[in-house]
Amino acid sequence: MFDASNLGVVCVKIRKVSELKLIIDNLNDDLVLKSDLLIGEKLLDEGKQMGLIGKEVVDSLVQLEAHIKEHHVLNGQGRYEPAIDLSFLNMSNMKDSCKQQK
Repeated sequence: MFDASNLGVVCVKIRKVSELKLIIDNLNDDLVLKSDLLIGEKLLDEGKQMGLIGKEVVDSLVQLEAHIKEHHVLNGQGRYEPAIDLSFLNMSNMKDSCKQQK
C-alpha cells in the first residue's frame, strides 16, 4: 500500500495575477519552489514541486500557461475566473515512496 502521509500536499486557489506571478517567479525549470511563499493563508515551502493544475498533472511552465489560457479568464479587476487550483507536494518523497513499493 502506498503511504501518502509524507507528501505534504498543499492546495492553493489563485485568484489574482500578482499571486500567479509570485509563484511563477519562484519556480525553477522543474517547477520546484526556490523559496517559501505565503499565498493567502497557505504556506508553500521551498522545495515543494507543483504537481497539479486542477485535476491535470503539470510538467512545465508552458503546459501551465496553456492550461490557464484555455480554462481561465482574466477579468477587468486582474482576477482569474474561475480561480486557478494548484497543488504542490514533496515530489522527492513521492518518488522515494514509489521506489519502496517495488
